[in-house]
Amino acid sequence: MKRLYPVVVLLVALFTIPATGPATGIDTRITDRGVPVGLGAAVAGSLTGSGQSIDGNYQCSTSFYVENASNVQWTADVLIEAPNGTAVTDVSVRFPQPDWRPIAVRNPLNQTKTYLTDWYYSSGKVTIRASALDVFGVWHIDFEASNYVSGVDVGISGGTLGETVTLQTTDTLAVRATTPWITGASVNLVLVDPSGTEWYRTSTTITGATTHEVPGFQYRKSLTISSSNVDGDLTNFPVLIELYDSDLHDSIKVQADGDDILFVQNGRILAHELELFSQNYNSTHAHLLAWVRANLSSTTDTTITMYYGNPIVGPQERPDEVWTDNYEAVWHLDESATDEINTTVFYDSTSGGYDANQRETSRVNAKIVYGQNFDGSDDFITVNSTEGLNPSGSVTISGWFKLDSAFGSSSPKTMILVEKYLTTSNNMHVALVGTDYGVGVPDGSMVFKVENSGAARYVWTSTTSWNTGWYYFTVYFNSSDTSKSKIFINGNDVTSGTSIGTLSTGNLSFSGAWGIGGGEADTNEIPSGSGFFDGRIDEVRIGLGSKATSWISTEYTNQDDATSFVTSGTTQQRTLFQNTFTKAMTGAAAGVWTARVFYNDTGAGMDNRTGLYERQFTVKHDSSLNLISPGDAISDSVSVRTAGEMLYVEVELTDDLTSGKVSGATVKMNWSASGSEYDVTLNDYGTGRYGIALNTTDLGTNQRWTLVVYSSHPYYNDATLTFYLDLYHPTELTYLNITSTPYGQDFTATLVFRDTYDDIPITGATITFANGTPVNVVAQGNGMYNISVSSGGFSIGDHWFIFNATKSGAYVNDASVNVTFTLRAHYTTASVSGDLTTPYGFDTSLTVTIIDTDTGQTVAIAEVSSMTFTWSGGSHSEDP
Repeated sequence: MKRLYPVVVLLVALFTIPATGPATGIDTRITDRGVPVGLGAAVAGSLTGSGQSIDGNYQCSTSFYVENASNVQWTADVLIEAPNGTAVTDVSVRFPQPDWRPIAVRNPLNQTKTYLTDWYYSSGKVTIRASALDVFGVWHIDFEASNYVSGVDVGISGGTLGETVTLQTTDTLAVRATTPWITGASVNLVLVDPSGTEWYRTSTTITGATTHEVPGFQYRKSLTISSSNVDGDLTNFPVLIELYDSDLHDSIKVQADGDDILFVQNGRILAHELELFSQNYNSTHAHLLAWVRANLSSTTDTTITMYYGNPIVGPQERPDEVWTDNYEAVWHLDESATDEINTTVFYDSTSGGYDANQRETSRVNAKIVYGQNFDGSDDFITVNSTEGLNPSGSVTISGWFKLDSAFGSSSPKTMILVEKYLTTSNNMHVALVGTDYGVGVPDGSMVFKVENSGAARYVWTSTTSWNTGWYYFTVYFNSSDTSKSKIFINGNDVTSGTSIGTLSTGNLSFSGAWGIGGGEADTNEIPSGSGFFDGRIDEVRIGLGSKATSWISTEYTNQDDATSFVTSGTTQQRTLFQNTFTKAMTGAAAGVWTARVFYNDTGAGMDNRTGLYERQFTVKHDSSLNLISPGDAISDSVSVRTAGEMLYVEVELTDDLTSGKVSGATVKMNWSASGSEYDVTLNDYGTGRYGIALNTTDLGTNQRWTLVVYSSHPYYNDATLTFYLDLYHPTELTYLNITSTPYGQDFTATLVFRDTYDDIPITGATITFANGTPVNVVAQGNGMYNISVSSGGFSIGDHWFIFNATKSGAYVNDASVNVTFTLRAHYTTASVSGDLTTPYGFDTSLTVTIIDTDTGQTVAIAEVSSMTFTWSGGSHSEDP
């Protein structure tokens, strides 16, 4: 999981808005009015948080918080003061619409206000309703914006870059930062070491130019208006742009409601109103209908660039700025009205808010997507007199109408297109004249009538025949000379040149209600008093002053075939700026590092575009394992144990670069038990030492074991250490068949040599005396060794010997046994022969035979030292 680092402005300046004041700007670096509204001197300071800092000047009254690779959260602190003796009104604050989207409004008690109920935003302006201003003081407006660092990749210089990398201190780090291309913007890199300390800092300034003028939007498309479609140079002209576009159909490229669509001309963001955006118009295309306030040329083709592709921002529309330049009211009439119902409101797109109300009309397909159908009997649209739509001076009225059937000089019924009525003495209407019209105006013509205080003026068209189909009408009321009022049809002046009436100067400023498709009329002119229209009406506008003939004709050309009026180019993706920073990591600490890239679009300070993106990478050091135990292996890497003894292994892990001791590693050693090999993990003692106690019984087999200790650590290269364990089995040397030995004969015995661990005999051993002199082994087999030891030079009595048994290379312990031999005189037997019956007084002749029973030989009389005879009645000794 990525670590998140907040960035917070330490010094926050306030700006003050009286609760009765106009909208105040937070930031106006993006504006279509040319001159930014400043907030006073910038405050010098620094931006810090979690070990990072950005030096420079930052915009007053705003602060931001950005988490790694996430959206930026901006906060504007607005001091709203209590009004001095006046009523509290709505408070509005402007914000950089192409970059920010308001997400919350909080009062000075940090209570969050409800969107739409308490506050709303449109046209780059947040409005806090007067009813929500429950506490005066510092209010907080929270915004969300895109992170202007769109990507960071790290790697080894010259290699592949990605989300992370592991480096050695001999490597050079490469950090590639991807940001929008804004000339003069600053891209900064900070490397933070594992302790959180800034280790290195550098920056670069974006140079060069890019044709992508709105960096927060990913895509753009050129829209070209041929000069041949424009009848004169037109300024701030609301051009209708209608597209059937496959790119806008892609929900990945554009928001589903088209909020992230805007238009640019000559580096200026144009105000626009999005009348329709149907992303899924069909399976391949979206349908766009937008009114864009632009400058058009009649001598060179006009290029408008459409930008889109920002998932963060809110609506980019500014309809009230489209319909400036004396537009009083604009009704697109595309609301979804149901026939014979009176609930639909038809909204005025201008800032005037002159909303109209349904009187039984119904929505139908019309000239510009949708309009309203009028049944000719009781359908009309009204703008109540209470709305106050009372324009003074000259006025231009325009709109589209379609007849359900042809109309001409024989048509009996007059039909009203637009009217305003206060009394029979103060009224106005634009109507198709039927035979019922009570004034001397040619039947079948279109009449424009204005009456003030009983004096009227009638002008009409030379056209008196109207086929079914769509017509674009424009009427111009010349308030200073009503006889010069004009009527245009489909962009052409078709005024008859004749007028009647006594009204020389006039106005429409009387406070009557307006009607579209019918309403009220003077019965002297329209006997029905209503003049309901039978057909369809779309796009009705009321404006102050006159419009140039070229303006009117271009309106018709544009709206009559909007898809041909504009030629769409191919989609181009935003040009991104990529800079690769490099830094040799010589001497860098081992551990997890953070490459922190941050961005601001002014180079020297923080504006409404900023960003933070972090990547983590690892620096590794070489390390070494040193053997601490077993001690007998330190010098020659060989330890000797007898099976069953404990083996205590301890090692020390050292950083080769710093000589510091390394804790936190996983240190393992190969081991075996019951014939199965596995690894054992040494205990981490926390001081760079690792150890474990093992019972050699696990290994069992007497042999030389190779033991490999190896370490793994996320921040250190693996280290290994090898030593050997010579594992011996315990043995036993015993003896058998020990008897006393006659004097002069060799000592003999049977020695038994056994492996007591496996309980098996040991053959092929060497038997020696304690001093190492070999012992004469007469015979051996199955671990039994028959030995013979000379008794020469030994006197009669007991004599003991120590015998050693060894078997080289067999990994069995030497064994010793102490054997006591008894050296004795030979055993003999005596027998007597002769005539044992002797008369009294006679000698008895006897023969005595002595046999050595140890040898079976007769003992010579010379070897007999004494002889004793015993008889009953006494004894007598004779010399032999």
